[in-house]
Amino acid sequence: MAFKKNGVVSRGLSKNKFSPFDLTEIIEFFYTPRFKDREFLQDRYIKKKRTLDEIAAEIGSSRSTVLKYLHENNIPTRERSYAKRSKKAAYGHEIKNYKLVEIKEEQKWIEHMKKLRDSGFSYHKIAEVLNALGVTTKTGKNSWQGKTVYQILEK
Repeated sequence: MAFKKNGVVSRGLSKNKFSPFDLTEIIEFFYTPRFKDREFLQDRYIKKKRTLDEIAAEIGSSRSTVLKYLHENNIPTRERSYAKRSKKAAYGHEIKNYKLVEIKEEQKWIEHMKKLRDSGFSYHKIAEVLNALGVTTKTGKNSWQGKTVYQILEK
């Protein structure tokens, strides 16, 4: 037995063969994604002090999308916590109490590298100088490479 309702022909519940597209035409959806909901973001980020990663995992979104909508809704963001995202700090820095702190001794060597580079030394030659002086790398080795010097000076 077939009947017609709202222009859709049906032969009974068990025999309906609507495509998902047809269903979206028939059923009206009223859904606002959680990352666009200002109250939700304020509750999770400000009140409950959740991280961007935690909020993103909860709603099945990306961290960058959550951050974008925090900015669009004028919700102030917290200072980035380095220790939660990365266990390592770049040469010249270390992580203390979730803050990025400069290491004076390593900063001194970075300045020395910059002076040598400005004097016309290649990255490879700067690495040779550091090795000759016995300067240790971030990993504690005395083996500097030109590529490492390049990466430090470009950051």
